[in-house]
Amino acid sequence: MRFFFLSFSILVAVITVGAQEAGGRETKLSNFSGKWVIVSNKSTVRFPSVEDLKENKLEITVDGDVVTIKEISSFNGNRFDRVYGLHSDGRGETNLKTKSKTKFSQGRVVRKWNYKENYGWVDASVTYSLSKDGKTLLVEVSHYTGNTNSTFNVAERRVYRREE
Repeated sequence: MRFFFLSFSILVAVITVGAQEAGGRETKLSNFSGKWVIVSNKSTVRFPSVEDLKENKLEITVDGDVVTIKEISSFNGNRFDRVYGLHSDGRGETNLKTKSKTKFSQGRVVRKWNYKENYGWVDASVTYSLSKDGKTLLVEVSHYTGNTNSTFNVAERRVYRREE
């Protein structure tokens, strides 16, 4: 009887785990690849304004664990392109002023860094996550000074749709 109960318990556990894997769609790093256009009426940004971002686009490519993000934007009629190369395995990135770490975990790409300004250190992060159907990209940006009264504390939410 104990053998039957143990066998039955193991069988139920295996079926449950298999059903969870089949039912839940895993977000893979490669799913982030593509061209993305901002949805300004669903985005909340502080600076520049949402109106200034109406032509904001992202081009994301993934090669192994390297995520390259090209941000194309315009402000006051001038076009600005910025390119970020992020290592999603956590080994980190360095540019002239900033050292950051990026990890791909639980279906999200999360980049964290800090930098010094005249008023002190700022902790910053950007989180990229996809909708279940893969058609919407949410980019959440945060800058926090440690001073709750600071006007530099920023929390933004940018929503993008996949360009057809």
